Amino acid sequence: MLKNLQILLVDDDEDEHFLFERTLNEIDEHIDHYHAYGGQEMLEMLGRCDHGPDFIFLDLNMPKMDGKQCLWELKSHFKIPVVIYTTSRHQKDIDDAKSIGAEWFLVKPYSLSVLKSSLELILYDASGTGHIFMPETGVYKFK
Repeated sequence: MLKNLQILLVDDDEDEHFLFERTLNEIDEHIDHYHAYGGQEMLEMLGRCDHGPDFIFLDLNMPKMDGKQCLWELKSHFKIPVVIYTTSRHQKDIDDAKSIGAEWFLVKPYSLSVLKSSLELILYDASGTGHIFMPETGVYKFK
């Protein structure tokens, strides 16, 4: 059970928020989930919190402040695990995310069942160590 786990999704696509929330509810209805539609909104939310979420899932392709800029700002001020959550499979994006400080890289899957299994892998492995690389599902663990 993942009760009391807090997840923040930062993505400019409202449909992504709906699908993500629906999938988290299938995994455990007690997971608290929050939404930000851009990097600046996320930073403002975090600035108002006493303690941040357990995970931030961060899209790379957003207007105004893209995911890499957002990750840089996040890692400069907060120690919150970040999962890059994107459609990109480009090696440069994976390498950049790792070098800036993301803990995970998750390619947005094409099915809800793959999204669910990918999220379960990440959320249940939160305390695990070691590198995970599953190109068939688009899940990469860096730390």
